[in-house]
Amino acid sequence: MHSTSHHEYKFNAVTRFNLQQHIDLLNLYFSFPDLQFHAVLLDRLESEYNLSHWDNDDWRAYADLTRQLLTNRLDRDAFAIVDFQDKPNNSNLYLEDVICQAPKVKGCLRATSEMSVYLQLVDTLLGCVQFDWRDAKGLYGETSRRANEKRQVVDFVKDQLGLGKEERLLTGREGCHEWQMPSRFTVCLGSWKDGIPRN
Repeated sequence: MHSTSHHEYKFNAVTRFNLQQHIDLLNLYFSFPDLQFHAVLLDRLESEYNLSHWDNDDWRAYADLTRQLLTNRLDRDAFAIVDFQDKPNNSNLYLEDVICQAPKVKGCLRATSEMSVYLQLVDTLLGCVQFDWRDAKGLYGETSRRANEKRQVVDFVKDQLGLGKEERLLTGREGCHEWQMPSRFTVCLGSWKDGIPRN
């Protein structure tokens, strides 16, 4: 990271030239047992994709579901580093205000991804979860070089979690899957109707 202090690691930018750098970044997560990663996947293509609970407002849904995830999964007090992103001009809802309503969140800091190795780590782990979900649905070609390089990053994460290459981070049924090897790692498949699973 020191030699590339102005470089931003993103899962979408994985190539054969930086594949090992992304794996080295992920090794940071797996080297510290106190770190936790929690993610939720909600499929916009599902038949019950419905934002009526949030008055059909994507931004409100995103903020509320993020708060739900933190409320349901955090087991100790935490300080949130929130990736800086523009809210819609017509909204008076600030993401950090909603996140700080989660009981274990004691404060929030807005930062851009290149300022925080933690945000880049989260981006890479989220990319792995999303890629694996889409890969299971056959959305990537077997011979695509870029897909194969990303698959190698996903396979590294699976190996660290004790999974085989053919196993999936999400099984396709709603609920949360959790590993503690050595860090706590949870991936939840939620629904727009019911929100974030608690199990």
